[in-house]
Amino acid sequence: MKAVTTAGVATRRVAGQSQGHRMRALVLLARIIGRKHGIEVVFDPGVATAMTDGKVITLPVISSLGDDDHASLIEGLVDHEAMHCRFTDFDVVKEHHSPILRSLTNLFEDVWGEREQAKIYPGCFVNILKSIEVMIDLGMYAGPSQTQAEPIGVVWQNWLIAALLARHYTNERMGRFAEQYRQLVTDRLGPSLVHKIWLTACEVDHVRSTAEAFSLARKVLDLLQGQSGGEGSANQELAQEILDSCAAPADLGEMILAALGGQGKAGSTADDGSHAVLVSAGCGTVDSGGGTKGGGTWAGECKCPEVQKLTDPTLQAAAIEAARPIEIKLGTKLEGLLESRIEAEVGYRRSGRSVASRRLPGLRVGRTAVFERTEEVDGIDTAIALLVDLSGSMWYDYAGTSRGGVPHSDRRVTSCVAVAYAACQVLDRLSIPFQMAGFGDHFMSIKSFHDAWPRAKQLGMAESLGGTALDKALWRLGEDLLARDEARRVIVFVTDGEPNSGDSALAVMNELAGCGVEFAPLFVGGEGTGFESRLQHQGWKVARAACPQDLSRAFFEAVECAF
Repeated sequence: MKAVTTAGVATRRVAGQSQGHRMRALVLLARIIGRKHGIEVVFDPGVATAMTDGKVITLPVISSLGDDDHASLIEGLVDHEAMHCRFTDFDVVKEHHSPILRSLTNLFEDVWGEREQAKIYPGCFVNILKSIEVMIDLGMYAGPSQTQAEPIGVVWQNWLIAALLARHYTNERMGRFAEQYRQLVTDRLGPSLVHKIWLTACEVDHVRSTAEAFSLARKVLDLLQGQSGGEGSANQELAQEILDSCAAPADLGEMILAALGGQGKAGSTADDGSHAVLVSAGCGTVDSGGGTKGGGTWAGECKCPEVQKLTDPTLQAAAIEAARPIEIKLGTKLEGLLESRIEAEVGYRRSGRSVASRRLPGLRVGRTAVFERTEEVDGIDTAIALLVDLSGSMWYDYAGTSRGGVPHSDRRVTSCVAVAYAACQVLDRLSIPFQMAGFGDHFMSIKSFHDAWPRAKQLGMAESLGGTALDKALWRLGEDLLARDEARRVIVFVTDGEPNSGDSALAVMNELAGCGVEFAPLFVGGEGTGFESRLQHQGWKVARAACPQDLSRAFFEAVECAF
């Protein structure tokens, strides 16, 4: 509901409570949920509200990061818009109707559409209910103002919104708001008419289309205006007062976006310490035009721009030369590790007795085949992505004290790429699907899952790709891995220091881990200890190589931890 005339300030949870939650990667989460529904989610700085054409959900720019409350809002928002994609008749929506008729039609459509969607995806019901609970905590949904009288049209509209949502989601708090508004409406319209309107609104249980939702909205308005005849109709003057003072259409998606924007009941900015984190962490502060202040990129642009393979023949030759002895040393151990982890499990189904716990996180992206059937097989049901830091500091020696004049064999980048190259040789020999990429401020694909390794052996080594945008690179690889069918999906990333945004990198890792992606972090040199500590604090196992000779051992240790 939008109590647009109310001057109240949003109620917020105890300050700092959400800081105990892990950071969430909101934009990535939105795209993951879209994948579950088979719908593309895009972010456009030029739009002011959520919209869909039935095929693509377009959202305004939101922050990249948030807490669990913000994640609940995003889950509810995308599930709600996915409902419109699945059930809304956009030809009916395009017709010109009065604002109040559009508002009521949308309200009835939300109820029947989300009812039907819950039959397909029961989790959507839970997600939207959680988002409503968050908005109640924020003060977006509340009872009548205690300090300022609201116009009768706002009161009447808020009663229907609160009552129908309370009825559909069996929400006691929303039910109390509805009862408070109903009493105010009854004082003006009388109990007979209020009862008739409510019985008519409950006919939403029989609505099955946008056209039927429109017809029901028309029926409610006719009843209010006395055009249905019979006892209990409002007089024309009162009916017109209600229609003239109704608020703008109160779509649930708009309400959720307002909550993500930190707005209170009257559209006032909430006193919310966590909102400052939501807006500014990782990507700069979002300005009114959807851009950013203070550096960074706008929140929707969360992928590294890709660059061509800029080869450096000297570095390339040094890496390949260094890879040969590493392949022999690493190859036997890695091959033995992978072969020892061959699991005698093949069939995955939607029903059965034995649950494959490793596949349970896949439920978040719509993978419902979580029951396993055991058979003896040859093969490893795993996909691996190798990611190598190609930022400027990787051209230093391992001590981090010198860049100029360092022999290629002593550079961090040479030995790291050499180990990754050797690992690729082993993975290719075992026919395990893998991809390899480098990153800095930009992303460079060296081998995709679809490339044949013999054609990708010419390493793409740039002189430097700038900074350390680990979050964007992990997202890029993560989206590729989420599209894979393998039971296990692992990202092995090698880096030498602090990422551009540790908060954002951790949030992306947490979001992908929730979908079943596993990580094997490997640090080289003596830097990046702050980010390493944060990873360990959150339960990630980390390996480190202090010198080139130690790298193959550390790489094996990282992979062994993941397996």
